[in-house]
Amino acid sequence: PKHIWQEMKILSELRQKYSPRGEGASAAIQIATHANLYGLEIAEKVEYYFTRPNEKAYRKLLSLLRPDRAIVTLIAPSVKTNKREKWYGTEYSYQEVKEWKDLLHPSVPSSIHLPLPNPFIPKDTSLVAEQPVLIEKSAYATLWYGQDTVFRRPKVAIYLHILSPLVYQTARNWAAFQLYVALVKEKLNEYTYPALMADLSFELSPTERGLFLSIQGYSYSAFELLKIIEKKLRSTDFPSSLFHRTKESLLRSLQNFAYQKAYLISREWSRKINLNRYYLPNEWEKELRTLTPSDISFFVESFYEKAHIQGLGYGNLKASSFRKAVYSLIRTLGFAPLSPEKVKEAKALWLPAGQGVYFYHRLPTSNSCLRLEYQVGYGDLKTLAASWMLARALRNAFYTEMRTRQMLGYIVFSGTYSRQGVVTMVFLIQSGTHPAEELYKRAEKFIQQIPKLLQSFPPRLWEMIRESLIEERKKKAKSISEKAARFYHFAFAKKGNFRLLEEEIEAIQKVQRKDILQLVERMTNPKLQRKVVILLGGSRHPAPSKLFSPKIRRPKGSRFVLKK
Repeated sequence: PKHIWQEMKILSELRQKYSPRGEGASAAIQIATHANLYGLEIAEKVEYYFTRPNEKAYRKLLSLLRPDRAIVTLIAPSVKTNKREKWYGTEYSYQEVKEWKDLLHPSVPSSIHLPLPNPFIPKDTSLVAEQPVLIEKSAYATLWYGQDTVFRRPKVAIYLHILSPLVYQTARNWAAFQLYVALVKEKLNEYTYPALMADLSFELSPTERGLFLSIQGYSYSAFELLKIIEKKLRSTDFPSSLFHRTKESLLRSLQNFAYQKAYLISREWSRKINLNRYYLPNEWEKELRTLTPSDISFFVESFYEKAHIQGLGYGNLKASSFRKAVYSLIRTLGFAPLSPEKVKEAKALWLPAGQGVYFYHRLPTSNSCLRLEYQVGYGDLKTLAASWMLARALRNAFYTEMRTRQMLGYIVFSGTYSRQGVVTMVFLIQSGTHPAEELYKRAEKFIQQIPKLLQSFPPRLWEMIRESLIEERKKKAKSISEKAARFYHFAFAKKGNFRLLEEEIEAIQKVQRKDILQLVERMTNPKLQRKVVILLGGSRHPAPSKLFSPKIRRPKGSRFVLKK
């Protein structure tokens, strides 16, 4: 029966993977013997080597297992003997049986049969994936902890996000928060160099949901640095010279924003259009100008009235040590508990089918830019996986057509992203030679030709794209900090789904050609399109037609969604 062969194959594979290896002379002799008999390729795995069932070979072997080919030995006190062995005097008898007729076709008792399927053969031999465990879920903090079992270094990575709904309530709050973080970083400058010399790094950055702090380095040093940072966070003692110097530096960076590369500015306008709440740099720059040291002190006190920490500690540390460090931070900051559900994420725009947003903005620099976005789906991994394959398929074609053949500009990009579940295909061109509206017309022409382009793709090319996407997700993290960052993302952005990469691989494996063509239909069919067109006009280029407005006008039926 085939189940017997299959069971033996499974057990052999498990033994090969997990049984102790032979050592020393006996192992060398065995490998040498196997190499002579079976060749070097399989010399080390002869006992475990199963290729495929071969009934013909089994029948041939069974045909030789006959009574007339057997040597039968009986050892018992009562047997009659007629001979004595020469050296030890052992008594024995020997005879050859000529007739085996009665034994050649025996009847087999029903109680004797081949083994039934073994219920204990493992059906799943995959190892449980390494992942952090939730060690704290309270009003004060949500903490995940993981101990490194791979890199075996005396290092840790700590990620802490201090959440507050206050920071992004208004443009003024956001300006105060940005200035506060910049001031703290200035006060921490004296520790940056010695920390770097001790192979220790940290990051302190404002987010729209709170203050993000990360520390990477040797275990002992990381916790010592955290103690220093927590004291600086709570201090509102900002000398006048430090305050004005930091504020001026922040203002200069905001004033320079308008002179950045056009494609970076287009990204900011995309967020402004596609999110229900987003402050452009010029919007909070006005508020920043009027802030005083007392404003920042008041903001800090308000910020630490109520908060919640989302944290992950990973590496060479104990769960108790991590929890103790976080609660030391909580005591120093002195905040009352806050439910993390009260810190709302921004919602993403979902357009009605057949509708679009057409926006134009004039730049003080010479380059124009097109950012063309198509909303192709909402909320499901299947659509996202199909968009990855489509984006990979179009990447070289769009770049070659727009940059190499049409020579529109040096910065040409196409890809896909998901914002709050809204899956979007994006096409971008920055040009110093062509106005934005011309870039739009040429990109649209390319997009209308995508169905014809994809028809020329052989099946093998699609499989290569699929394999490349899967291989990217199978790549192992190369450091403790990289692995910790991945775990932090799974724990909080993906609500504890540590199987996300496996689920993405499964979704990619299931993508069919029709799924990809369905996305293309949503891009090329005017009745199905959900489109955001952002044109940024260079100072030397003419303004576009009246279709494009300098105001953001969202069509009726638009709504903002937040993926649950």
